[in-house]
Amino acid sequence: MKKIDLVVPAYNEEAVIGLFFDRVLAVIDGIKDYSFNVIMVNDGSRDQTLKLLLAARARDPRIEVVDLSRNFGHEAALAAGLHCTTGDAVIVLDADLQDPPELIGEMLAEWEKGFDVVNARRSSRKEDSFLKRWTAKQFYRTINSLAGKVRIPENVGNYRLISARVVNLLNALPEKNRVFRVLIPYLGFATTEVQFIRPKRPAGLTHYNYSSMFRLAIDGITSATIIPLKFAINVGFVIAGAGFFYMIYIIVAAIVARDAVQGWPSTMSIILFLGGIQLVFLGVIGEYIGRIFLEIKARPDHVIRERHSSASADKAQK
Repeated sequence: MKKIDLVVPAYNEEAVIGLFFDRVLAVIDGIKDYSFNVIMVNDGSRDQTLKLLLAARARDPRIEVVDLSRNFGHEAALAAGLHCTTGDAVIVLDADLQDPPELIGEMLAEWEKGFDVVNARRSSRKEDSFLKRWTAKQFYRTINSLAGKVRIPENVGNYRLISARVVNLLNALPEKNRVFRVLIPYLGFATTEVQFIRPKRPAGLTHYNYSSMFRLAIDGITSATIIPLKFAINVGFVIAGAGFFYMIYIIVAAIVARDAVQGWPSTMSIILFLGGIQLVFLGVIGEYIGRIFLEIKARPDHVIRERHSSASADKAQK
């Protein structure tokens, strides 16, 4: 039997954990010729999520619980889960049931055809607000225009199947600032997709607000390309050139046309405009410097406090 690992990050999901296991276990029980292992990563939950996960593990040995020492974030929790996998393929999905587990069988069928990556792609975003649809569209348009030869599939989150060799390559990457929806396309393995309509959460509240989406967008762009730095340099030259020619114009106007500059508002406008541009691009540079700082410290992106599994070592430190 081929072994399939499910990696499921969970943060404060006590309201939906019971429903999640009901759905997931029913799905994998109905799929023959595979053995399944469900790796639940508790990302420092402050509610009863860990207690419910351990209770579920006591009932079903296929469930493994990886308890992080604190909340490290979704991408770090996903990385922790991937490091604990041993299966022939891994399926990543969220615990909120907005990634319907009923797609697992369809994903496995595509994997058996020889694809190393099977993305679950949202076929429609009609249930999202106009602002969320517009920001998502602009994110994919921006990152794909900057990422060069790497194509980031639109409307694809982290719900996907990846083969063991892709998982091994992801785990071997040395970088700590990980955005898996960028890293997986970067590796370039044979990819296909299955489509689905994303349902609403059956219970609980989302932890993915506009602030989280903005942070993910910044992380995704800066991890995919250095073009924003090049853009900052080009814009700086353009503005500096425009300022130089405007200075020549003022000098000529003052000497030849006797039109001395008296406008305090125009002077302040120019200063504020240039100062604003400088601050914006200093911020861009700061984002990259900050990532260099985090990488050279080489701190782990997650710390496992305890691992509850059938493996010989139940405790591990990352």
